[in-house]
Amino acid sequence: MRTRIIGLGNDLLSDDAVGLLAVRDLGGRLAGRSDLEFLESAAGGMRLLDGLLSEVEIAQDPDQ
Repeated sequence: MRTRIIGLGNDLLSDDAVGLLAVRDLGGRLAGRSDLEFLESAAGGMRLLDGLLSEVEIAQDPDQ
């Protein structure tokens, strides 16, 4: 079982990109962990919830 870590934010708004920056940093620090999956997303609210509940990919894995 993998743990999914999702960084939320918006690259266009620098004050709203902290989630994206954090998941990028964690992804770099923990790159060797096969039990973790790092994703970035600009989705929020119901779109994010729908994606998580249906397990539909809502973001691109930054390492692919």
